[in-house]
Amino acid sequence: MKHHLLFLTALVSSWSLLVSGAVWNCTLTQGDRYFNLTSLAVEQVITSSTQHSNSIDYRRTYFNICGPLKHNDTAPKNDQCSATANFCEITTNDKDGDVRVTDVVEFAADQHTPEFTWIDSTNTLNLTFSGRYNDTIRKVNLAIKCIDKAADKNQEPVRNSYESNVLSISWQSPSACSTSAPPNPPTDSPTPGAGSGSSFIGSLFYYSFILFVIYMIGGSAYNYYFNRIQRFPEFIPNITLWTLVFNNAMDIVFSLYDKIVSRSYNRI
Repeated sequence: MKHHLLFLTALVSSWSLLVSGAVWNCTLTQGDRYFNLTSLAVEQVITSSTQHSNSIDYRRTYFNICGPLKHNDTAPKNDQCSATANFCEITTNDKDGDVRVTDVVEFAADQHTPEFTWIDSTNTLNLTFSGRYNDTIRKVNLAIKCIDKAADKNQEPVRNSYESNVLSISWQSPSACSTSAPPNPPTDSPTPGAGSGSSFIGSLFYYSFILFVIYMIGGSAYNYYFNRIQRFPEFIPNITLWTLVFNNAMDIVFSLYDKIVSRSYNRI
């Protein structure tokens, strides 16, 4: 019974990850406002230091709002954030040239589209990223102020605070200035509900295929490890059913083929 519960939990978790929010592509749309932040897809570093009597602490806040940070595969795992992190804070201590990592805090990883709001009074785009690190949920509130596009230059980001597991960063960039939302592709003869119907059917086939793949992989793993069925194709879940389906499908294919060939031969 325990093994069945573990298997169902893993299956539901995998499905939840696949059907969760859309992957973050660094663009946002709100009504007739469109924000293209792809020019900000560069790793940023905010550095501060604290002088002690015989050493210096350096705190570096790394972030890339559009994707994961650079990851050093040769560095110790505990001295850096995960390979999917896009917000990470690392503190090092330098004592007479001897540098060691003293603290690593990861804020967001595997990021999907963040929550966002636009504030007209300050021309500021507020983004909220969140993630779980060592069983602790942390958030990043990033406020990007729209500045004159003629400047064509991003200002340096500033780390404002870190309180109650929420990191606050402010930034200024022409990229935070909205433009008109891209128009929808024109249709020759628009039919109410036609587009949504096609989208629904496509989504239905897509998620059905994903669920089928999860079912096959999860069921095969369950049979292999828990039921000790370690021969292929016996460990495939419901192999008898799938063999029957495959044989019937092949019978139909060959039957149709014979009819087509027969008709072509008679015509000749």
